[in-house]
Amino acid sequence: MSDRLNVRGVLRRVEAIEDWSLTDAEWRAVGAALEVLAGALDAADDAGVRAALGTLQEVEEARRALARPGPVRTYIPQQQREQRNILVRRLTLDLNRESAVPPPGAPPAPGQPG
Repeated sequence: MSDRLNVRGVLRRVEAIEDWSLTDAEWRAVGAALEVLAGALDAADDAGVRAALGTLQEVEEARRALARPGPVRTYIPQQQREQRNILVRRLTLDLNRESAVPPPGAPPAPGQPG
């Protein structure tokens, strides 16, 4: 993922899914968005990441707007939980790697060749 996309922001968005209460159709949309997100991360496709995040944003906004009686809502199903957990682990590793890379022009760390 490029510097233009904030890994920490993507991670926060994916982590928040765990607390959502959605209909089956909404959970299917979330699962599809998580698949798109995983593929976009694999391909370093910033537009794909943005599209997946946009879908998640739409579902979240609909969830907030529909805080009234209606279709049965459930917490995160197992399949989407597994997708979410895989992405959380991956994004956490990406974030750790980013923080371990010194910025351009930074002096070498002690004990590192310079």
